[in-house]
Amino acid sequence: MKKTTLAIGVITILSSSYVGIAWHTGNVIENDLDKSLTLAAEQFNNSQNVFKINISHSNDEKRLFSTKTHINITLSSKDGSFGDVFTLADRDFTIHHGPFPIAALKQGIFSPQMAWVEYETSEESNPLLWKANNNQPFITGYISLDYSENMIIKLFSKEISKYRETDYGFKVGYQLGKGSFTFISNIDSAIPSITLDLDKFQTQKTVYYLTLDKLHIDLDGEKQSTMIGYNLNLDSLKTNLRDIYFYYLDDYDYDETDNDTFSIENLRANGTIDSNNQNITLNANLDKFTLIPESDEERPFIILNKLSIKQKVDLSDTRVLNGSFTSSVDSILYGQQNLGKAEIDLDYQGLDKEIFGEEFIDEETHYDQPINSKFELKNLNWRNKKGDVNIKGLLDIAKPYDIYMLDNPLDNINNFSLHVNAPLNVLAYSYAQYDDPQHSALTEEQFNKSKKTVQKNLIYMFNDSQIFKFSKGQEQGLFIDIDILKDSNKANINGQIYNKSEVLDLFE
Repeated sequence: MKKTTLAIGVITILSSSYVGIAWHTGNVIENDLDKSLTLAAEQFNNSQNVFKINISHSNDEKRLFSTKTHINITLSSKDGSFGDVFTLADRDFTIHHGPFPIAALKQGIFSPQMAWVEYETSEESNPLLWKANNNQPFITGYISLDYSENMIIKLFSKEISKYRETDYGFKVGYQLGKGSFTFISNIDSAIPSITLDLDKFQTQKTVYYLTLDKLHIDLDGEKQSTMIGYNLNLDSLKTNLRDIYFYYLDDYDYDETDNDTFSIENLRANGTIDSNNQNITLNANLDKFTLIPESDEERPFIILNKLSIKQKVDLSDTRVLNGSFTSSVDSILYGQQNLGKAEIDLDYQGLDKEIFGEEFIDEETHYDQPINSKFELKNLNWRNKKGDVNIKGLLDIAKPYDIYMLDNPLDNINNFSLHVNAPLNVLAYSYAQYDDPQHSALTEEQFNKSKKTVQKNLIYMFNDSQIFKFSKGQEQGLFIDIDILKDSNKANINGQIYNKSEVLDLFE
């Protein structure tokens, strides 16, 4: 009897405590609802520069375990890319009070939550999507807020498709697979975390289409930092559209089949964005890129296997860019011919932003800041069965815009070097492959014929210049070795020493 009485007492105390906590939570929600909704909108709007979301509420009605309110959510464009304002929600919502809302427990969330709102699209918000999804909500999800004011928005989209035929008998439509969107605002991070997953997307206009499978994007803000880490994964993308989406259906000339088919397989990209220091890094790997020229049957397909890209960009300077770029591809197929592999490695410092347009520079410092640009090609390599072509170079130049006004442009060049090593056998083999993409191998006759043609063309184009040499030791081909230093009055051109004043004549 005593144990039963004690148990009843404990249950009564816990129940009373839970009711008290829930009622207190309801008061907090009622008092801070404006602040919470404004904060949610600000965090979403500050996380990107494309969309602007606006959230308002009215007709609040507080209950013991929930609060009923009418919420209006609209989406518009920040950058003017579209003029319409889309209504995402305009209806009554029930905000479930913590600490353990039943709605949250049903989703498998067992940590204490201050507030929980379940969301689904209505017929009024988009009648077409409602009808296309068999009169069911196209998007469902929830919004949660814990007692540390960390917020989670989780949305799920259902698979949907819609196709129709135009008056001309052309098929148009789209298919959107299952997807999810997650937005997490952490009190310790100035930047929220965003995740997007989409199983499939396909759009079609007449015979032109775009299809992608298994898209994953996530942005993750680091705690107490302005650094964002990002990941982009895509299993496949295939399309043959180009101009079709820049015309109205009635204006497009369907007799012109000038769209090539290209596809990518297994794209994996990641990196960081430092919004404070304006630094960006990128690491990307692609298993396969394919280009099929539909508009010209005589052109062969092109396949790049195992493409890799690494890039760093420093945008912090008001006038110039600094960074590096490396890329490699394991094999390049041109029709049936395997042209070989290639890689490039370069650094740049003081690259003028004006090259990309005046909108990228600070007008106040445009004319005040002297520029010293340095571009280093560490290596450009092409390798096939006959060997390697290697090109290296360095250009270190002060005030590049003044070079055209100088009697001798070399006066502004701090350092210039160019080294080209292109053996004839390598060039001839690639030329012969390019000339016969229908076969996977070359005959000895094809290779020898190509050598004669390439050698003849090289002599025809470069024989009048002392900059180019056609042999190095026992090796035939095209070779350049140039080294020019500002502190010296001499220049080394292919092992020959010249006065700087004579160098420009060699380029004529």
